[in-house]
Amino acid sequence: MLKSTNASSYISALSINMIHRCKREKISVLLLLNTIRLIDKGQIKKMEDLDNYLKDRIDSYPKYILDTEKIKKMLEESYILS
Repeated sequence: MLKSTNASSYISALSINMIHRCKREKISVLLLLNTIRLIDKGQIKKMEDLDNYLKDRIDSYPKYILDTEKIKKMLEESYILS
């Protein structure tokens, strides 16, 4: 349980920095938070899962094309996913 708590704390702290970055770069904060929530719940575990999720978001909301690329890059840089 401690390991899970530490992981959640790490994700929470990282999320705050990512939210600030999204606001600066005018990226959808809602898309970022939804993605992080799915990672925290364990529904997105690998980069492949992230790619599929973001592709679905683009299909549903074409305006997110640039946002999904930037969010993916942020998550890759954060090493949250394997």
